[in-house]
Amino acid sequence: MKKLLLTILCLVCADSAFADTRVQVEPQQFYSSVAFAFQTKSANFTVISGFNVFTGSTASQTGTLPAPASTAGQRIVIKNQSSVSLTAASASGSQIIATGATSASSSVTVTSGQLAIFWSDGTYWNEQ
Repeated sequence: MKKLLLTILCLVCADSAFADTRVQVEPQQFYSSVAFAFQTKSANFTVISGFNVFTGSTASQTGTLPAPASTAGQRIVIKNQSSVSLTAASASGSQIIATGATSASSSVTVTSGQLAIFWSDGTYWNEQ
């Protein structure tokens, strides 16, 4: 797994030696430290709150988001590491507002290599 370079800025440090500190950590170490759960899937799956990695190679797979009413305030990250597109679909009766969209839909496409972040406002999933 590639290393994730995190920049830690010390905004309130008296010592300027710590103003720009860089550390290398594995992505799983970083995300688990901010309460993300990992799930790696290669077929249709139900998305969990946290970090979801899709690694499948078969097209037309779907990750279904939970109902936004039961997950208000939560974020979900989907990383598509496959060579095919993945559909992120809303649970039955709910919808997703995609980045830059003015209306909601029942699904969005997460293309190969894309990272999609969704957050629940209690009514909709909002893609960031």
